[in-house]
Amino acid sequence: MRNRLILLAAVVAAGLVAAVAAWAGNPHFLSIGSAQLVSGSTATATATATSAAKLAADASSTGTDPRVFIDNIVVVGVKAGVTVQLTAPFQAVYVCVNGGSNVPSAANKTILAGQISASSQFTADRNGRATGSLLTGSLPTSAEAAAATGFACPSGQRLEFDRVVFSGLVLSIVGGESVTLEATLASESLHGLSG
Repeated sequence: MRNRLILLAAVVAAGLVAAVAAWAGNPHFLSIGSAQLVSGSTATATATATSAAKLAADASSTGTDPRVFIDNIVVVGVKAGVTVQLTAPFQAVYVCVNGGSNVPSAANKTILAGQISASSQFTADRNGRATGSLLTGSLPTSAEAAAATGFACPSGQRLEFDRVVFSGLVLSIVGGESVTLEATLASESLHGLSG
């Protein structure tokens, strides 16, 4: 009888170890902070140590370098560390501006569609929980947008960034869960244009 109890205890212990190992090998999101549009001029690569509230307060206008920032990303089921990625599809509008900093014709613009991304390694605590933040890189410059679209402004005008819309954001864990965020983030026109 005693041998059977020892065997049963060993089987239960092995089952618990296997369950914990399986859980720790299945990283998934516990919670995700809201996506925010922030200014790259105030949000630096050290934004992972900065609170979203401070970034939002510093970025009263997203300016010429809008970026997507997500704070308080919590991943559970992590053994040691996990790589989290953010993919941010965008449509950016670039307009022709004359020497007086005016936009002479609404037709003189180009729209560039693409995606920017961010990736970071989150370190897990002893309970298999990892927390971090992600900040995307910059949008393409005006010169890069012109090269990608083949667009050229008339003589005496230069191409400048005007506004962007980010939608269909995807947050994913390498080797784990992937989620599409419902957020649509839009910057205001820097040149006072509508639509």
